[in-house]
Amino acid sequence: MSRHREKATAYVRELQKMRKSYSDKVPAQLRRIYGKGDHKADPDFFRESSFLYIRSYPGDIGVRPFSGINFWNSPDLNVSPINQLGSFTTELEAGKTYNISCRLNNRGDLMIPYPKVEFFLTNPTLGFNTQVADLIGLTQLPALLLPNSNGVANYQYQVPSSEAGHKCLFARTYSLVR
Repeated sequence: MSRHREKATAYVRELQKMRKSYSDKVPAQLRRIYGKGDHKADPDFFRESSFLYIRSYPGDIGVRPFSGINFWNSPDLNVSPINQLGSFTTELEAGKTYNISCRLNNRGDLMIPYPKVEFFLTNPTLGFNTQVADLIGLTQLPALLLPNSNGVANYQYQVPSSEAGHKCLFARTYSLVR
């Protein structure tokens, strides 16, 4: 093994160890923050929060409302044939299977447990509305979404003949915590 490869492997192990130690600390922190106790602490000035979003345009940091920006071409949603990952397309062929990837962003300072993503397809003339769009699938990020980070959720979709051609894809993300 080359010297550079050994250094890279050691660095990756160190990052994995740091991530594991963070994951080990989180449950105790969450119990402290949200735990049920007999005493009520005075509220601190700082309030931890999560901030889950899908970017609408490059440089989007989740600030709404915005205007004068093409919001319908999200850099966080990509569709590619399953046998040509990375070869993105906007046209769907009937019978083909596609990988739909969605990058989720957490601008908050609390982790988000396993956020879910719903994918919708609609005819371009109908607009981006869940009432007229077809829900084609639901998936989730296979891990915690750490503070100030992002992760990618993937979904495989086989196109029925009724959905072939140019369609508009949009996604909705959320995380439910008890």
